[in-house]
Amino acid sequence: MRIKIVTHFNNFHTDDVATIAALLLLFDNVEVIRTRDPLQISEGDIVVDVGGVYDPDTNRFDHHQKGGAGERLNGVPYASFGLVWLKFGEQICKSVLGSFYQIDFSQVAELVDESLVMGIDARDNGVKTHLGLNNASPYTISDAISAFNPNWYSEQNFQDGFNQAVELFKIVLVNEILSKAGTVLAEFQVTEFISEQPGQKILVFDRYLPWNSIVPVKAPEALYVVFPDVSGSWRVQAVPRGIGKEGFELKAPLPLSWRGARIQDLQQITNCEDVVFCHNAGFIMGTKTRDSAIFCAELAIALFERSESLR
Repeated sequence: MRIKIVTHFNNFHTDDVATIAALLLLFDNVEVIRTRDPLQISEGDIVVDVGGVYDPDTNRFDHHQKGGAGERLNGVPYASFGLVWLKFGEQICKSVLGSFYQIDFSQVAELVDESLVMGIDARDNGVKTHLGLNNASPYTISDAISAFNPNWYSEQNFQDGFNQAVELFKIVLVNEILSKAGTVLAEFQVTEFISEQPGQKILVFDRYLPWNSIVPVKAPEALYVVFPDVSGSWRVQAVPRGIGKEGFELKAPLPLSWRGARIQDLQQITNCEDVVFCHNAGFIMGTKTRDSAIFCAELAIALFERSESLR
């Protein structure tokens, strides 16, 4: 049976592009109809971002009607992408990941909502999520999708731009689902590492795992995580204070004198010949060996605690 998915025509936004891309990952035999004709809208099997109705039971997913279509617990209102994700997100994740993954697909879907879907919904509803400090605002996926709309001087039509944008977003969404599946799959192993090193300020992992959202919650004492990278060298990474907005603030940034220093200077400052680099932002540094990484992490803690005591 061919499924008719209806959305509006002409100028498109990330909300409707993302929704169509997501549904195309779930359903195979699909006809996408872009229109504002009431008859065609009424005949759609799934209607998104048009029609003035939100009714998940009949697959109507608009949010432009008076009163909107609800909001999340944090106050971010739903747009069509979020409404469709609310109903089909778990199924879409399962479709992408397949039965090979023994995983809680609902947990993956929830993480994708937090990292990707919610921000798109917020922007579509006029909710600001970023402060452009010094007139430097981040370039988001919404900006990238908007750029597919034809310019006033372009001969490209809206449909071609829409199709290209949908294909791009399918790639983005698949990769985000795979990434968040990795986070879910890693949680058990990260938790196991933490349980073996209770109360430690430095956590040492024997492999790289996506730990950033787990360690701040389950190991509040930890200041640094030491782990190998794919090349075989080692990293010391500062632990953020938490997830979300707090995730941009580090508990103990690496010492100021280390940040961005030349290798020779860094080796002298740390008294460690295995040091490779220290990032300008003070959140990560590299060494050649595990022991050197632990040594630098211990030295960084000593310097941090000394500076805190002088305040």
